[in-house]
Amino acid sequence: MKNALTWLITITMLSTAACDRGEPGEITDIERPLELTVSRPAASPELASFPATVQSTAEAELATRSSGAVRQVTVDVGSRVSRGQVLVVLDPQDVEARIAAAAAGERQARRYHGRIQALERDGAATGQELDDALARLEMAEAASQEAAAQRAYAVLTAPFAGVIVRRNVDPGDLAIPARPILTLVDPESIEVVVDLPGAHANRVAPGDTVLVVNPRTGTRHRATITRISPAQDARSHRVRLEAHFADSPGDLMPGSFVRVELSGQGGIATWIPADAVVRRGQLAGVFVLQEDVVRLRWIRLGLQRSAAVEVLAGLDGDARVVRSPAPHLTDGARVDRATETPFEGIEGGEPQLEVGL
Repeated sequence: MKNALTWLITITMLSTAACDRGEPGEITDIERPLELTVSRPAASPELASFPATVQSTAEAELATRSSGAVRQVTVDVGSRVSRGQVLVVLDPQDVEARIAAAAAGERQARRYHGRIQALERDGAATGQELDDALARLEMAEAASQEAAAQRAYAVLTAPFAGVIVRRNVDPGDLAIPARPILTLVDPESIEVVVDLPGAHANRVAPGDTVLVVNPRTGTRHRATITRISPAQDARSHRVRLEAHFADSPGDLMPGSFVRVELSGQGGIATWIPADAVVRRGQLAGVFVLQEDVVRLRWIRLGLQRSAAVEVLAGLDGDARVVRSPAPHLTDGARVDRATETPFEGIEGGEPQLEVGL
């Protein structure tokens, strides 16, 4: 028992001595100057964002005007084609058979007309009979011409340059008139279509500029409004708006989902730098500099961009928010020096101005 007590006292003394010497692993409080960069929120006309779809202004569902078996399909989905390029070839046997039958009918009608014409000259046929024979000949000639025209319809060509986006037949299938065989789209001729609530549609006009945002990549494109429907949809109470792109967006294609942003929708929006936002689970907040102390404020966010986010609630318009706050920054921390960086919201650059505390 005495030996055990002696060992316990010895270990305690050694531990105390080690702490006094500042052994590795010891946590000490070292006062360090806290320097921050802050910015004030920026105000801009309120933005409204709506879901929209990109569609092609040049899209065609290609079909034949005559029925027949499909002999050859020269393209597939994704194939780029030029104007006039052969896409589908039908079996010509059915067409040639119809042409031959029509030609035979025309020859028979011509012989009959010749006989009636000779009889009419001899007084053996009436003028009415001659008129009937002539009408029969004209109908046979028209039928022959129509059958001959079907030869051109046995070959389906591209009406404009584009990309095949849908193929509905294979060799051996039966092509039926007016039933789409291929769908051709020109991916370079695209527009954006959006259905706006009536209240927002009344605030824009043809010629106005809208921003089209690709939510997948974050890229933004300008488009000019070309057409606004003059009436609301009876069920949705929305108005269709169409806009053409000012450039050729390479990241968008027909069918893409995008968002359209409209500015000047009746209010003023508050924007802060995206790097000022801190997140705690589902909550979003910012550190605000008040004199020489930082305070954490929880906020509600709206629209988001790569460099700016809209604040819907929880922040004064003149507050100074901390940019890129360090992970160890806490509510109530004192600040020795701050560098104020003017923030221009969604408009532009950020010149710097140093401010001492």
